Amino acid sequence: MPDDFDTQSMASPEGTPPPPPDPLGILGWVIGGKYKVGAYVGGGGFGEVYSGFNVNLPEQRLIIKFFKRVQAREKFNKEAKILCLLDHPNICRVIDFLPDEGAVVVAFIDGRDGAKILKESGPLSPDLFMKVALALTEAMAYAHEKKIAHRDIKPGNLIIDKNEHVYLIDFGIAKEIGGDATKTGYQTLTPMFAAPERQAGDRDYNPFISDVYETGITLFNFITGSLPYRNPVNPNFAEWGGTATEKLSPELRRILMKATHPDPRKRFQTMAEMAKEFKNLPQVYGGRGKKSSILYILAAVVVVAAAVVGWQLLKGPAGTAQTPSKPAPAIPVEVQKPETIKPKPPADTVIPKPAATPATVPPKTDTAKLNAVVKPYPPTTQTPATRTTTQSKTETSAKTETKPVEPPPPVAPAPATVRVDVIPAANAHV
Repeated sequence: MPDDFDTQSMASPEGTPPPPPDPLGILGWVIGGKYKVGAYVGGGGFGEVYSGFNVNLPEQRLIIKFFKRVQAREKFNKEAKILCLLDHPNICRVIDFLPDEGAVVVAFIDGRDGAKILKESGPLSPDLFMKVALALTEAMAYAHEKKIAHRDIKPGNLIIDKNEHVYLIDFGIAKEIGGDATKTGYQTLTPMFAAPERQAGDRDYNPFISDVYETGITLFNFITGSLPYRNPVNPNFAEWGGTATEKLSPELRRILMKATHPDPRKRFQTMAEMAKEFKNLPQVYGGRGKKSSILYILAAVVVVAAAVVGWQLLKGPAGTAQTPSKPAPAIPVEVQKPETIKPKPPADTVIPKPAATPATVPPKTDTAKLNAVVKPYPPTTQTPATRTTTQSKTETSAKTETKPVEPPPPVAPAPATVRVDVIPAANAHV
C-alpha cells in the first residue's frame, strides 16, 4: 500500500452511523400494496427476514420473509396456501403470502429464540423445558396431520415470548411429494441437528421420521446444553448422551434415546406418539447419580414408615383391624307370657294350705282360733298353677284385712270370690 494512501477516505464521516444492513435493498418499500418493509432482522439458507407493518394498521407489527428459491408461481401459490392453513397456538401463523415478491408475512413475536436463550442462560429449567417439549411435539404432530414436514427443527426456530409461550417458526414453503406429504420447499439443513439419513444424501428418506430425530436433538440440547453424539453426521448410538444425561430421569432418557436413534426404524414412528410420551413424563430430573439414589431410598423409607403407622392406626389398640362401625345386632329377648311369670311372695305372706276335699270342713268353726294355728303346706307340694291362684287369693285377703274399717261400698264384692280353706285347730297337723 503506498504511503500517501488516504485510509480515512474509506471510512464514514466522523459521527455518522454506518448504514443499516439491507441485503435486498428494499428498506422503506411498500410491497403487496399494503406492507411497508422496515428494518433488516437477519437471514440464512432459506432467505432474508425483514420487519414491517401494515400501512392500514400501523400498530400491527409483522415479519416479512423473502425466500431465495421460489418455485413456479402456480406452485408457490398452492404451497403458500397450505402454510396459511396451519392454525395452532404453538405455530407462528402465516398471515399473508405475496407470490410476486416470493415472500410470506407472519405475525411478530416479542421474545427470544431458543439458541439465544441457550447462549445467554444455559440449559432450560425443568418447568420451561416441559413447556417447550409439549409445545414442540404437539405443534409438529398437528403439522404432520396436515401432511406438512418442517425439516429444519432446531433451537433457533423456536421463539419463547415474555409469558413463556412457545412458537415454532420457519416452516418455509411447502412442497408436495406424491400427493401424500409435503416438505419445506427450500433444501436447508443444519448439520448439528439434521437426521443422519438426510446428511447422507438419502433421497427416499421419510421427512416425518426425520422431524422426529431433529425434535429429539433439539430437546436434548435444551435440557443439557450439549448434543447426544460427538459426530452428528455419522452418529454412534453406543456413545449416546455421555455424562450430560446423568441427572436426567430414566423416563426422559428413554424418550430422547428413542427419538434420536440413528436408525429411523427404531425411532418414534409418529410425532403424536412422542407427544403422548411427554404428556406422561413424571419428572425431568432424578437420574442414576449417587445423590439421587440416596434421596430415592430415603423417600422409600418414609413411605414404608407411613404405611406401617397407618396400618397400626387401622388395627386399633386391640390388635385387630378396625372396620367402619356398624349398628350392633339386636339381641333377641324372650318375652315371657303373663301366665308363666311366677312372682315371689313377700317373706311375711302366709300361704294357707288347700283343703284336701270340701267335705272335710265342719259346718261350724272358730275362725279366730284357727288362724293362730294355720300353717301352710311346704311350697314343694304345690303345682305352679295352684300356688299362683292361692297366692292371689291370699294377697286379696291380706289387703282386705289391713284396710281400716270403712263403710261398705255401694256394691259389695261377691263373697264367693275369696275362699279360705281351713281345718279345725283340734285336727291340725304340724
